[in-house]
Amino acid sequence: MVRSLDVVDEHQCKTSIPKQEITKPKIKGKIFSPLIGALIASPLSSLLPGLGSGQAAILGNTISKTDRRGFLILLGATNTLVMGFSFISLYLISRTRTGAAVAISELIGGFSINVLVLILVIALIAGIISFFLTLFLAKFFSLRITKISYSKLSKGTLIVITILVLLVSKFSGLVVFAIATITGIYCISLGVRRTQMMGCLLIPTIIFYLV
Repeated sequence: MVRSLDVVDEHQCKTSIPKQEITKPKIKGKIFSPLIGALIASPLSSLLPGLGSGQAAILGNTISKTDRRGFLILLGATNTLVMGFSFISLYLISRTRTGAAVAISELIGGFSINVLVLILVIALIAGIISFFLTLFLAKFFSLRITKISYSKLSKGTLIVITILVLLVSKFSGLVVFAIATITGIYCISLGVRRTQMMGCLLIPTIIFYLV
């Protein structure tokens, strides 16, 4: 839903991508504080129902008091840690917040401590590889993305999301998707932050896990 809101909002605003300039960021002395905030907030997102990584990052930012670049570090670290903590919570309480953890648990059956350690080690190795790969791909596509029609890209993304929702959730999911998107657009027009919109999921999710 959030991605569909981005696509519709950007299309309405006729968003265009400016020419990208590749520079080396100066982040000396700014890493420690965002990482502390991510370490404190990430377990909350993994354990509390309805609390996403975006909300966890905002909570972490209230602790670390970072600037914009520091917040990007905090957000990336939070997303990574939330994924790791989702496997830990699956092992400890047999509940998880991510689809990846659910899929792996269904594939392997039992979730022992050995499996948990193996998954965390693999995630660490994959994270190191993806770090360098992302740096290369980001530079490669940043220099070429201005040649792409952003309007056509947004329309194509919206079509793909709609097809995926229809395939996975059938017509009922498509109805929910449409209502959620319209509601989100209305909230954006009122100036409501998108992270606050996730609050509508808290009570239903808590009730679901209690029942």
